[in-house]
Amino acid sequence: MDKSIKPFATFGIIYCVCFIFFSFLLYLGIKKEIRFLYLFWIICTLVELLGVFFTGLFLIYRYRYFSYAIYSFFTLWIYGGYHFYLWWVIISQYYYLKVFQEPTFLVLYT
Repeated sequence: MDKSIKPFATFGIIYCVCFIFFSFLLYLGIKKEIRFLYLFWIICTLVELLGVFFTGLFLIYRYRYFSYAIYSFFTLWIYGGYHFYLWWVIISQYYYLKVFQEPTFLVLYT
C-alpha cells in the first residue's frame, strides 16, 4: 500500500469503529432518555454528512462532463438528503428531551 494512503485508511477505520460505538451510545440514550448520549452520534453524523455533500460538489466541479459523475453526484446527494432527514429526527428528539427534562421552578410563596 502506498504511504500517502495509510493515514486516510487509518482514519477511515477508526471513524467506522467510533461510529459503531456512538450508534450504540445513541441506542442507549434513546432507551434511557439520556440526551447527553445523543451528542456523539450527532457530531459524528454531521462530519459524515459534510463529507458526502462536499464529495458530491467535488464530483460536479471536477468531472462535470462525464455522465457517470452526474449519476454519482445525484446518488450521493439522495443518500445525503435521506441521511440528513434521519439526522434531523435525532436532533428534534434531542431538543424534545431538552425541553422535557428542564427543571421547572414553582414559586410557593409570593
